[in-house]
Amino acid sequence: MSFSFGFASDDDAPGETATAQKPNGHSPPETVKNDHATVPVQELDLDDLLATLPDHLSYSTLRIESPTGKTLHLAKRDLHDVKVQLLQEATPPNDAIVDQIERADIRSGVYEGGFKTWEGSLDLASLLLDRGPRRDLDELA
Repeated sequence: MSFSFGFASDDDAPGETATAQKPNGHSPPETVKNDHATVPVQELDLDDLLATLPDHLSYSTLRIESPTGKTLHLAKRDLHDVKVQLLQEATPPNDAIVDQIERADIRSGVYEGGFKTWEGSLDLASLLLDRGPRRDLDELA
């Protein structure tokens, strides 16, 4: 069995046509049915967002260390705390979200809005820790 991203490259020979291969058991993103209405972009006020948080949060602390030895302790909300909050809000859409979280780790073609923390983001935070605030990305190379 071989793996393919399913897109053509400029290196393909002239006259060849690339065909997208369907991953085992998964639909390509363009065929995923979108049951969610789009929401227009809006600016949010931090105080308004903080007011929506519950009185108590359960979190753990991640220790991030840079290549030069600098450390940062980053608060990360516990997933079980999010589940409890969704259940306490007790509306059917939230019950569906909790059920989805428990059944699948990653859903194909769906933006998960921060349910997951990617290891790559921790690697990036480690590298940026050495760079200091407000350094231009061009300076990182």
